[in-house]
Amino acid sequence: MVVWSGTNNGHYTVKSGYQALIEWKNTNSDPTQGTTSSDPDDDPIWTKIWKLEVWFASPLNINLSQVQHPDFNNWLHYMFKNATNEGLNIMSTIIYGIWAARNQLVFQNKEVPAIETVHQALKVLHEYQNHSESDRNAANSVTCTKVCSNKLRWNPPPQNSLKLNVDAHSLGDGHWGLDLVLRKEDGLCIGVATRVRIGTNCVVLAKALGVQEAVEIHQASSSPSCDN
Repeated sequence: MVVWSGTNNGHYTVKSGYQALIEWKNTNSDPTQGTTSSDPDDDPIWTKIWKLEVWFASPLNINLSQVQHPDFNNWLHYMFKNATNEGLNIMSTIIYGIWAARNQLVFQNKEVPAIETVHQALKVLHEYQNHSESDRNAANSVTCTKVCSNKLRWNPPPQNSLKLNVDAHSLGDGHWGLDLVLRKEDGLCIGVATRVRIGTNCVVLAKALGVQEAVEIHQASSSPSCDN
């Protein structure tokens, strides 16, 4: 099993890869001469990576005749500083794809074509972006739901009045269940009831039965007029 030593969990990240490059270059630098004793720019590995056809098959549209940094290491530093976020996403995903393809060749003796490496890398990138977008939309939806639900609050009736909230639901056997709450203008509950009444085909009439129950509660409590 191949692990990446640049992170605690062994998984490669773009940040850890970039940090490894910086540390590598600093470790091999000669402070007395101002040059590197083993310059990674001259390392044949970088030259080989830079010449891979995978870069020409990518959406980065790299043209070597116009590249000011013909070695991969300098180009990588340049891209980290100047590329757009989308360009960095593509670049880092392809680099990871090259590393994964290299592991398949070394450990499984399986050679992956350059164009397949690009397609697989872009597929992974697009899947990740779509998944992230779905997560953001879901989070925004939950936030909106919470905000909207917070806006649903009880409004008090006019002064010296009562407010009735009543709900009617069919029990499926010809009867209706009634739930009602009667409150004063200060929110104080003065009556709560749950009743079962012989049903009707109209929900409005069923709720009217709830209003009738509220009137009876109102009369029993000798309270002021009821605002439904």
